[in-house]
Amino acid sequence: MERSSCEAVSTRGSRPGAGVPQGSVVADRSKARGTRGQRQPAQRLPVAEVCVDVPLAHLDRPFDYLVTVEQDADAMPGVRVRVRFAGKLVDGFLLRRKENSTHHGRLAYLERVTSAERVLTDEIAVLARAVADRYAGTMIDVLRLAIPPRHAAAEKKPSAERPPSPAPPSTDGWQ
Repeated sequence: MERSSCEAVSTRGSRPGAGVPQGSVVADRSKARGTRGQRQPAQRLPVAEVCVDVPLAHLDRPFDYLVTVEQDADAMPGVRVRVRFAGKLVDGFLLRRKENSTHHGRLAYLERVTSAERVLTDEIAVLARAVADRYAGTMIDVLRLAIPPRHAAAEKKPSAERPPSPAPPSTDGWQ
């Protein structure tokens, strides 16, 4: 079953002057945000499709966010990210990067890439989606069980080289 992508729409700035006291010198919200108004989307594949950690069944779909130039190198499919969703910061997994979004409104930016370590492979994402669909669960619930929790100290250590794969067994003895 093909699922359509749904996008995270930022509510920030939906009302002109929201959050700015009356009589304030700052009337433009982009100036009130400081450096946030200066974020630039990545040149290549600026849209990230994110599975957000919201355990509500009616929100069990990917949401689109913009990737900044600074996050471009680390924001790869399978990494953990932090995004603003419904006014709160929530964790999520970056599923894929794409050139355009089907959403016609303004997209919110990724808040940060929590870990540049790729923890979600394409195969696990497809399997998690299939398990969630088959057993009437949500994808994030399946991913929470399939992927170990983050250990920041372990991520700082250099990863050991994997040993070479063993050679396939010989079929000479079976004849």
